[in-house]
Amino acid sequence: MAITQLNTTELDFEKIKTNLKSYLKNSDSTFKDYDFEGSGLNHLIDILAYNTHYNAINAHMSVNESFIDTAQVRSNVVSHAKLVGYTPKSASTARATISLKLTRDSGTDSSVTLNAGTTFTTSVGGENFIFQTLTDNISDRYNATTGNFEFDSIEIYEGSRKSIKFYFNDNNNEKFSIPENSVDTSTLIVTVKDSNTASVGSETYKLYNRESAITGTSRVYYLSERFDGLYEIEFGNNVLGKKPIANSVITVSYLTCSLDGPNGAATFTLSGSTPANTSEAESGSITTISSATGGADKETVSSIKFNAPRSFIAQNRAVTLGDYDVMVREAIADVQDVAVYGGQDIIPPQYGKVFISVKPKSGLFLTQGQKNAILSFLARKKIVTVIPEVVDADYTYLYFNLTSKYNSSLTSLTRKQLETAIRSSISGYNTTFLSSYGNNFRFSKLLTSIDNTDASIGGTIGQVYAYKRTKLIPGSTAASEISFGFRLLGGVDQAGSFITSSAWSFKGRTYYLEDTPITGDSEKRNIRLFYINDLNIKVVENASVGFLYPMIGKITLEALSTDVETNLDITVIPLSYDIPGIENKLITIDLSKTSIVGDSNLNSESGPIITSDYISAPSSGAAQGVSAASVSTASGVFVPHTMYDPNTGVAYYAATEALHIEYANRGYVHYIPNVVAQTTIAQDISITSSETAAAGTGSGLGTAGSTTTSGVTSGVGGTTTGATQSTGQQQQTTQQSYGNTGYGYNTT
Repeated sequence: MAITQLNTTELDFEKIKTNLKSYLKNSDSTFKDYDFEGSGLNHLIDILAYNTHYNAINAHMSVNESFIDTAQVRSNVVSHAKLVGYTPKSASTARATISLKLTRDSGTDSSVTLNAGTTFTTSVGGENFIFQTLTDNISDRYNATTGNFEFDSIEIYEGSRKSIKFYFNDNNNEKFSIPENSVDTSTLIVTVKDSNTASVGSETYKLYNRESAITGTSRVYYLSERFDGLYEIEFGNNVLGKKPIANSVITVSYLTCSLDGPNGAATFTLSGSTPANTSEAESGSITTISSATGGADKETVSSIKFNAPRSFIAQNRAVTLGDYDVMVREAIADVQDVAVYGGQDIIPPQYGKVFISVKPKSGLFLTQGQKNAILSFLARKKIVTVIPEVVDADYTYLYFNLTSKYNSSLTSLTRKQLETAIRSSISGYNTTFLSSYGNNFRFSKLLTSIDNTDASIGGTIGQVYAYKRTKLIPGSTAASEISFGFRLLGGVDQAGSFITSSAWSFKGRTYYLEDTPITGDSEKRNIRLFYINDLNIKVVENASVGFLYPMIGKITLEALSTDVETNLDITVIPLSYDIPGIENKLITIDLSKTSIVGDSNLNSESGPIITSDYISAPSSGAAQGVSAASVSTASGVFVPHTMYDPNTGVAYYAATEALHIEYANRGYVHYIPNVVAQTTIAQDISITSSETAAAGTGSGLGTAGSTTTSGVTSGVGGTTTGATQSTGQQQQTTQQSYGNTGYGYNTT
C-alpha cells in the first residue's frame, strides 16, 4: 500500500531527508523508481530538508525563549524578569575600609574635611587600582600629642568616576542609556536642571523603590537593563513620579569598576590631595580595617533565572525564611550562597530573631559595610517584631590520612601520579558536595569518589580530622566560643587530650592548648595553656583557660594573649564520619594538610586495606559476646579507628567492631597514652614548680610541619615523639604520630 503521510516527528536534517525520500519511493508517483542519489532531484530534497530543519529549530527556539526557565538569550531572560518587577544586579565595585591620620601643619582648626573624590592607590597581582571616597569625611578628633587629625573609618571604593549629560525632549517613553558595561548602579547620582541657563540649582532624583509612596511630584527615576546589556533610566509621567520639563539637562554620574580584580587589596597609599594646612602623617598614616571585597561582575543569566521568580514570590517583604534569602541576594551582589534560620532552632533558643549567614564570592566573610547594607535593606521589608542578625559563616575544615590500595599492573600511572589524581578527586568532591550551606560531609561518598579515580584502586581507608580556626588579636579581652557541632571521639574522663592546637607566640614563649579531665564532671573538661621551656620541660602556665564539652563538640576560651594577630587552629577527631552542615556551618576540605599514600603491596589475606607495616596486631581472634565502653559508633554505624596500648604506646587499628571490643577488653584507649609523651618530656609541671629539673635528651620545641629530633612537636597534626617528622610524601622512612587524636603509620 502506498505511503501518503510523512513522518513529522524528526528534527535532524539527515532524518528529514531520509523521510522525504522514503515517502517518494513508496508513493504511487512519478518519483517512485528514481535514484535520488544520482539525480538533480537530490538537491531539491536537500533544500526541502534544510528548510524544514531550519523552521523546526526556529520554532523550538521561539517557544523556549518565551519562558524564563528555558530561555537562553540574556535579553530574553532580562525581559521576562522585568515582567515580574526584577532588575538584574549590575557590576559591583570593590570597597575597603581604612583609618587615616593627617598632620596639622599650621592653623588652629579643630576639625578637617577629607573631600569626596580623594584617591588612594593599591596593587593586586601586579595590577594597579585606584580607590576613592564617594562622600565627604569629617574628623573632629585632633590628637594634640601627635599633632594629627584621626579618621577612624573611611569607606573607599574602586573605580573611575564618570558623568554624562542628556537633554530631555519630552518624547513618550524617553529613556537614557548609560554607555558603560561595568557601571555600578548603586553609585548612580542623577540630577535634573530645568535648562542650561536656569538660575535655580539642580534637583537630585532617587532610584524608585517599592516601599515608597509615589506621587506625581516624587523625584524618582526607574532603572532597567536594555536588550544589549546596558542600563537605562527613565522618569515618571507626573502620576508615578515627576516628569522633567522639556529641554531639561539630565546629568548622570557613576563609578565604572574593575569587577573582582581589586578584591583582596590590603595596602593603600594616599595619592589624592590632602585638605588645606594638612599633610599625610609621617608614620602609620593609613591602617587597613577591612581589605577590599565585593567586586563582582553583573548578574549572570542563571542567577537571574533563579532569583527573579523567587523575588516575585517574596512580594517585596521578608516574612518566610525564603523571603530573607531573596532579599539578601537583592541587597548586595557579592553573594555565593545564603543560609537563613530562625532563632527558635538554635541552642539556647533566641525567639524573635532570624539569623542570616552569607558566603561571599570575594572572600570567606562579609565586611561590616556589607552586613550594614543587608540590615538596612531588610529594615524596610521585615516584620516589625522580628530582629534580623547577620552572622559570619562558621567554617569547619577537614583533612585526612588516607591509604589507597591499588594494583600497579592495572594502571600506567606511577604512585605519585596516582596520588595526584586522588588529590584532584578529593578537590572535585569538595567543590561538588561541600561548597554550599546545608551540605553534609559523607565519608562513604568521599571514599567512593577516591576509589573511582582509577580502575586500579581496590579500596581506601582513612582517618578524618576536623579543625576550627579562631583569630587571636593583641590586647583583646573578648572571650570566644567554638562549636564543631558534633560529638568527639573518646570518653569525657579519658586521660589524654581530645584537642591539639597550633602554636602562637607571646613575650618570647610559644604556647599551645590541651584539655584534661575534671574529677567528677561528666560533661566538660578543662583547657589548659602550656609551653615547652628551654630545658624541654612542659610547663603548664594556666590550668584553666576554658572548657571543652566533648559530647557536643563545643569549646569556650578566655582571651588569650598574643604578640601579633594570629590564627589559632584547634584540631579534633569526630566520633562519626558523617558531619552535618547545619545553620551557618560550612564544611570544606583542607588538601594542604591531607596525607595520601598509594600502596601497591597487595595482600591476599582478608582484612583492612592497609600497608603491611602499618600496625602490629594480636594474632588471637576477637573476643565474642563481650561489651565495651566507648564503642565508636554513630547512628548504629561502626567507625574504624585507632586504639593504643597504654603500657607500650603501640597503635592498633580497630577495623571492625569485634576488634574494637577485643582491644577495649585489653584496656586499650583512644588517645596516645602518657607513656609516649614521657619518652621525650621529662616532667609536666605547673608554673610554680621548679624549672631546673633534669631535662630530657631532646633538642627543643618544633611546630607543626617542622623537624624535631627526640623532642616534641605539638600543634595541628599532633605530637611527634622520639623520631624525625617530615611533611609531604618524602621518600624516607617516617614515623608519624598524630597527637592525642590520631594514628601512626610508617611509609617508605
